[in-house]
Amino acid sequence: ASFTDNSLDRAAPPLRTLIGKALSMEATAMIIAHNHPSGIAKPSPNDCAFTRTLCRLGGALDIQLIDHLILAGPSQFSFREAGLL
Repeated sequence: ASFTDNSLDRAAPPLRTLIGKALSMEATAMIIAHNHPSGIAKPSPNDCAFTRTLCRLGGALDIQLIDHLILAGPSQFSFREAGLL
């Protein structure tokens, strides 16, 4: 699925939509990913805040956020590997 907030510099799926989809699938865990067309895989402050909130909301509903990946050309960033989850 594709989600956007209609901003030119970021696209963020509504948290309600992600959590709702996970609940409808009876998921106990999820991995999310998005791309950075800039080619730089470093997470933005908005990426970090979004991930923290999703992790907290999911955790309250027994849905573990296993990882949030940022893909940027040949490079990638894993919140899990960076110790941010």
